Amino acid sequence: MPPNSTCCGAIGRDCGDDIAVSSGVITPLSFSLVFTNVDAASAFVVNNPRKLQSDELATVRLFQENTPSVVYITNLAVRQDAFTLDVMEVPQGSGSGFVWDDDGHIVTNYHVIRNASDLRVTLADQSTYEAKVVGFDQDKDVAVLRVEAPSGKLRPIPVGVSADLLVGQKVYAIGNPFGLDHTLTTGVISGLRREISSAATGRPIQDVIQTDAAINPGNSGGPLLDSSGSLIGINTAIYSPSGASSGVGFSIPVDTVSGIVDQLVKFGKVTRPILGIKFAPDQSVEQLGVSGVLVLDAAPDGPAGKAGLKSTKRDTYGRLILGDIIMSINGKTVTNGSDLYKILDQCKVGDEVPGDVVLDLSTMSNQTIKLGEGLRQDCDAISVVKTGTLRFSKPNKYWVENSQKRYVPSVGDTVIGIMVDSRADNFFIDIKGSTLAFLPVLAFEGGTRRNIPKFEVGTLLYARVVKANAAMNPELSCTDANGKAAEFGPLKDGYTFETSTGLSRILLSSPTCPILEALGKKLSFEIAVGLNGRVWVNAESPSTVILVSNAIMTSESLSGAQQRIMVEKLMQRIQ
Repeated sequence: MPPNSTCCGAIGRDCGDDIAVSSGVITPLSFSLVFTNVDAASAFVVNNPRKLQSDELATVRLFQENTPSVVYITNLAVRQDAFTLDVMEVPQGSGSGFVWDDDGHIVTNYHVIRNASDLRVTLADQSTYEAKVVGFDQDKDVAVLRVEAPSGKLRPIPVGVSADLLVGQKVYAIGNPFGLDHTLTTGVISGLRREISSAATGRPIQDVIQTDAAINPGNSGGPLLDSSGSLIGINTAIYSPSGASSGVGFSIPVDTVSGIVDQLVKFGKVTRPILGIKFAPDQSVEQLGVSGVLVLDAAPDGPAGKAGLKSTKRDTYGRLILGDIIMSINGKTVTNGSDLYKILDQCKVGDEVPGDVVLDLSTMSNQTIKLGEGLRQDCDAISVVKTGTLRFSKPNKYWVENSQKRYVPSVGDTVIGIMVDSRADNFFIDIKGSTLAFLPVLAFEGGTRRNIPKFEVGTLLYARVVKANAAMNPELSCTDANGKAAEFGPLKDGYTFETSTGLSRILLSSPTCPILEALGKKLSFEIAVGLNGRVWVNAESPSTVILVSNAIMTSESLSGAQQRIMVEKLMQRIQ
């Protein structure tokens, strides 16, 4: 995203009934307009007491025909009062979206729904519906929601094309800037093939449309239309030092959006091909006097690694040995990382693409790389954070071995949570994530309305993550996949302490890790480990709990042999 660019978001609302055109912006004024609802392609009749010109009448007609397709989205989040510990849902932002089809699919920006515990969609007739997240693409800042609304209330927006757009042609943006619902702004396309960065991942979004139609906070996710009223883009960002419109707005082209939405509706996720490499900043390659992408790390089991691409490394004397430099992929020149992303977006998983690779800055070879599937975004088997080293386990399964600043839930994880509040149907649990998790009161073995468990605030619970979506609060269960309690439920007595998530995974590894194996042979104790970096230990003697806890916390930096020696020395001191 260019410097000082701002993703649109807003709070508050207002409504207006009548409209008039003033300085390119349609604002509330006294104006009479009549239309008859015949069907989805209604016939509009404009009373023209002010003798409007034909181009003005065309703008008014375009606004009225497309307004029913534009929706207002409210992003709600669970918040805990620091003093009362009460948990409540509060609006944390709002944005725009539009109806994609008669099945109730709503398209918007991912950053509009990010970190929401609940989402509400308000249609043009002010009817409001709860929305479910169908899927999202963080890299392209696109999300698809679904509402259960009568088909007669839904007006899908006409979808156009963006491949043949021209600088200078008129465009129209409809959205909810600053919460002012269904506001129209007009302008022209002032630039094409721009590049911005995704607000969520920082990955470049190419071929973006630049427009001077006023786009303000709250316009995010709203449609950009051409003069025929067809969708040509999603308004997503503005370039502004102040945060308000400064005449430079950006929209994701509809040709990009259509392919993403189709995948999200069909599969709930977007699959992109990857090379399986980490590459150096562009300026590092420029200093070498060549253009291309310098490979810092090519995972041995990844597509590039299997094709023989070499990573950057140091020799035994600490001298840097540069890895391969990719100069072209699939016959297209690669000058920097942005080019690489753009080329890969045009390929499919499983494609075999030829690539020109510089081996030692003097020779070049052609390597054929079979593209692999990128990291899955449904959180089924992934924990992705900004810190730590991403390690490959098996196809489509990765984890972060190093310590994480904040736990990222993944389906199937076992966690130790702290109950902080309860409502009629849910317990709200702190699992060290960015939001509270919820545990349905019936998510226990044999759970019914007659035997709902009662827990005090602060109760420790050992639970399993059953739903994890970056846009919603994680859902927990105190049963295994067969509905049995197994080891799940409240953890009574004992003590809990926190470790890194990397150590938690080691403690849960199979076969039993050396530290737990050595302690288990010498001492009697109970232990529960959560992948969120919490460990619970219980024993008859507090001294045993302290010894076990200290040994576990010290073990992270020791080898298996060193762990066993440490346990032996601790036992000798006790005796």
